[in-house]
Amino acid sequence: MIYFTADPHFNHSNIIKLCGRPFADVGKMNSVLMQKLYHI
Repeated sequence: MIYFTADPHFNHSNIIKLCGRPFADVGKMNSVLMQKLYHI
């Protein structure tokens, strides 16, 4: 199966607050996004 995604907002610290993302900081958010988007 192929999935498509739009801009995940890597390194965008303000998106955590704006969208209520459950991350303490940008580093953790980037790490989780990488794991989920690229299966690392």
